[in-house]
Amino acid sequence: MEVLKEFGFEWILIEKFSMKEQVEVFRNAEAIISPHGAAFGGVIFSDSLKMCVLYPEARPGVYFYTLARGMGHQHFAVHSNVGEDDDFDVDLQELRRVVSAEMKLG
Repeated sequence: MEVLKEFGFEWILIEKFSMKEQVEVFRNAEAIISPHGAAFGGVIFSDSLKMCVLYPEARPGVYFYTLARGMGHQHFAVHSNVGEDDDFDVDLQELRRVVSAEMKLG
């Protein structure tokens, strides 16, 4: 989170919000970065979103990419190399590179 704060990101636990509040979070977001998971379903409420998925595997399925492209969003990714059920570490240098160079934020 310290790296993302450098770019103005806030930590939000979306499951703590009501459905109405969740819709507003996604509707008003310019960019969302999160580990892969069901919370990304909220991107259906967004316009022109930059979404960066933190994948625990080097070769993930294409569902979030397909969702992003189908909705007109930009999809970015940072990959790790562990199994689906394992904890994983995010390469912070790679995350910083993706956010600044690819997503062009900050």
